[in-house]
Amino acid sequence: MLEKKRPRPASVRTPANIEAVRVALTRIPSKSTRRVSVELGISHRSLQRILHSDLRLFPYIFTVLHKLTAVDKERRLQFALWAMEEEAVLHNTWFTDEAYFHVNGVVNKQNVRFRARKLLHALHEKENYGAKVNV
Repeated sequence: MLEKKRPRPASVRTPANIEAVRVALTRIPSKSTRRVSVELGISHRSLQRILHSDLRLFPYIFTVLHKLTAVDKERRLQFALWAMEEEAVLHNTWFTDEAYFHVNGVVNKQNVRFRARKLLHALHEKENYGAKVNV
């Protein structure tokens, strides 16, 4: 005898779960998908499907730029003009491998994501000359 196939179990992508994901990421758009999936009891892959297919949200990374004032821009222009006039400046400049480690808790931009329907061209400006150690 052939047994009837059992109907496929209900999908995780129900309207209630889709709305729960939308609300969770509306409150905190930068919350990690792994944390949201644990909080809502939805598998990580199902959450990604809801974000991509149902809510049309995609992960983006902030662009980190130095916060420049009008005075900073003028000083950069004056330096560039001076360096172009003085040929010896570029010929006698040494470049080395160095790394700055911030001691004030600056977050690595690779770990920060936000979700949106399209790229918002949002910029995250940070102050120059924060406390750091050069190695």
